[in-house]
Amino acid sequence: MRHYVAEAFVAVTDAPCVAERICTWIRDFCGAIVTEGSDRILTFEDGRAIIRMTGDGLFFRVSARNLVATYGIRALIEGSLWKLASSSAMSIKLFPPMASHFVWSTSAWPTDTAE
Repeated sequence: MRHYVAEAFVAVTDAPCVAERICTWIRDFCGAIVTEGSDRILTFEDGRAIIRMTGDGLFFRVSARNLVATYGIRALIEGSLWKLASSSAMSIKLFPPMASHFVWSTSAWPTDTAE
């Protein structure tokens, strides 16, 4: 089970293009990138990130086995957003799910228990 989780929403224009550019930018660090509908699931050795596209931006969910992996995945995403997205996405803050303003359905995300 992954204990370290962070979520965020970042308003960007042309979310599908930004999501694709993020995946292209960090693909060498991922074990796999899977597309499920409008979601991009990025799998890493010790965690995963899910990017969900919406009409007005991107939802992110990062989960990992340990704090170092969590911050590493977050740094990849935040760094790619800083480099690739418009100036409207320059202020990025991921929050623990308990402090998140977003409600996620348990069926919306792949389980974090599969290893």
